[in-house]
Amino acid sequence: MIGEPELTGGGVGGPARPRPPDLVQSSGAPPGARSGTAPVARARGARPRGPWLRGAVAGAAAVSAVWAGTAFASTAPAPGPDLHGMTIGSSPCAGHTFDALVRAVGAGSGLADPAVFSHGPALDSARCDVVIQSPAGRGAATRYDVVLTVDLHKTTDPRPEFDDQHTLDPATLSAAMSTTALRGLGDEAYALALADGAEAVRVLRGGAVLTLRLTAAPLDSGGSSSAASTAPAPAHLVPALTVSARALLATLAQ
Repeated sequence: MIGEPELTGGGVGGPARPRPPDLVQSSGAPPGARSGTAPVARARGARPRGPWLRGAVAGAAAVSAVWAGTAFASTAPAPGPDLHGMTIGSSPCAGHTFDALVRAVGAGSGLADPAVFSHGPALDSARCDVVIQSPAGRGAATRYDVVLTVDLHKTTDPRPEFDDQHTLDPATLSAAMSTTALRGLGDEAYALALADGAEAVRVLRGGAVLTLRLTAAPLDSGGSSSAASTAPAPAHLVPALTVSARALLATLAQ
């Protein structure tokens, strides 16, 4: 058995050269080594790998796994806003959405134009108009136009933008003449008296934003009106708009 290579000395009985302090290794066979036997090299003080090394490796692997799990959790997409089961399938102006407004102006019915739709991964939208004409009484008849928009935000919460713009005209972005909070409608709702004489109701419900904008125009004897013949929309019709918004929320959730 060959252990560490033998030290070489001077002549017989002469002093031996001191052993190198750290590494004992020879590129060739040491004196006295048997043929075919490889020299053995070992760093002085080196120890075999023991359980402590295996434990360190296992600990590093565990830390890496925890970090990877944390990184995955931090990059997971946040859930979208609650739509409360609401979807856009048909025209929001159709059906009985505006029955309360029809009754409030004393009309027999309203006429809804075809809706325009947009569907995407992040946002579904619908736009439509409805026209309601009051009967001619002691004065001229009046035509009421409602522009309705519905936006369903499926990935981001629309509340910050809704709060930022709740005092603005949804059509022109100019400041409203007055803003009144409406209780018991959606998560937040406001009635706005607008500078051009229009009235509007805006509603936030989860990821849904509804806007109803009402304008009025007197009709001549031939039943026609012009853009210049607009009149202030009566404020007493705001409760009817509020009822229409509540009916629309229920319809979207069916």
